[in-house]
Amino acid sequence: MIKRRRIGAAAAALGMAALALPVYTAAPAAASSWPIWEVRTTDKWAGYGKFDHDGDRILAADQDVDGRSIVVVWKTDYGRSGTCKNSQGGGVEKVCNYNLSEQGRIQIKACLSNNGSAPYGCGKPSNWVSIGDGTGY
Repeated sequence: MIKRRRIGAAAAALGMAALALPVYTAAPAAASSWPIWEVRTTDKWAGYGKFDHDGDRILAADQDVDGRSIVVVWKTDYGRSGTCKNSQGGGVEKVCNYNLSEQGRIQIKACLSNNGSAPYGCGKPSNWVSIGDGTGY
C-alpha cells in the first residue's frame, strides 16, 4: 500500500512538472496579452521576435548576454520591409511600432547581429500573417 502511494505521488508530481515546461510555437497565443506570432534565431536561446497585429508592433527580445544584438527582419506582401533591432543587451525586450496596411500580410524572422553587422543566424521565417487580424496563411 505504501509503495503505491509513493508511486502515485511521484507520477502526479511528474505530471505537474510537465505542465510547467515552456512551449514555443509559431502560432498565435490565444490567451496572451500579446496575440503574437513568434520566431527564434538559429541559436534558439539567443533571442526571438514577435508580431502583434493589434497595434502593428514587432518585439525583438535579447535573451543572452553575449554582445550580440537581436534583429527582427520583416517584409510585407505589398513591398514594405524593415528591421526592429535590439542592441540594448541581454534580458531586454524592445518594441517597434509601425503603421502597416490592415489589408496586407507580414512575414518576420529573428536574426543575430554583431555591432551593426548585416543580420545573420536567422531562424525560420514565420508564415505570412494577416496584419489586420493576425491569422496565418
